[in-house]
Amino acid sequence: RLKWLSRQPPEKRRQILKRWERFRKLPPEKKERLRRLYRRFRQLPVEERQQLRRELRELRRLPPEQRRQKRQELRRRYFN
Repeated sequence: RLKWLSRQPPEKRRQILKRWERFRKLPPEKKERLRRLYRRFRQLPVEERQQLRRELRELRRLPPEQRRQKRQELRRRYFN
């Protein structure tokens, strides 16, 4: 895993490490939930994965309430 990280450009490496640190601080049940979600995400076909990433990126522009609704809708659409 670390070999893979060392091959990343410095900026990306920083982002990855930040994300990892944030994940590490979470309580075990949240970690498990995220692991399950990510596992299911990895099982999606590549096109769907890319589409989901795009839609999640667009979420950032929405106000919090709409963001919540849209996230639930995406979760239903892709993971149920």
